[in-house]
Amino acid sequence: MMAPFFVVLAPLFVMVVGWGWLDTYHALIVPALFTPFGIFLLRQFSLTIPDELLDAARIDGANELRIFVQIAMPILAPAMGALGIFAFTGIWGDFLWPLFVINTGDLRTLPVALSTLVSINPRGMGAAGTGTHRLGILMAGDLIVVAPVLVVFCIFQRYITQGVALTGMGGH
Repeated sequence: MMAPFFVVLAPLFVMVVGWGWLDTYHALIVPALFTPFGIFLLRQFSLTIPDELLDAARIDGANELRIFVQIAMPILAPAMGALGIFAFTGIWGDFLWPLFVINTGDLRTLPVALSTLVSINPRGMGAAGTGTHRLGILMAGDLIVVAPVLVVFCIFQRYITQGVALTGMGGH
């Protein structure tokens, strides 16, 4: 978690190229599934589950899968919801990684596509055309990029609230 993404960028890129995932959805999705922050957050939150609760379920005859699904998962739901919001926001707004692994326009993410709007020269003048019409297009693109993040946050904000409220209640 202390190492910035730039440290793992080159090795991760070499792995993606080696697996033949360059310019595929796999290159965008798989590296983002498992993050050190996510593992740390869920581990720390799972430590707050009282051992007595798990032992009581074992005494009642529940196997480990049932204990995980029926006891641990509902307790971890606020943390997973919060992690889902953090992960979605980070992945949705990511610019650098998609810029490296996606070369075709069909797979381009919205932030990368929006950056190409800035560099398009509509009139053949100067570097990138700086009229007010250009700002309108860019602001509309920004709204399209931000809208899904706001929707996801509004839907799952109760999990963040529950996660913060339950963090103080620990079994250890």
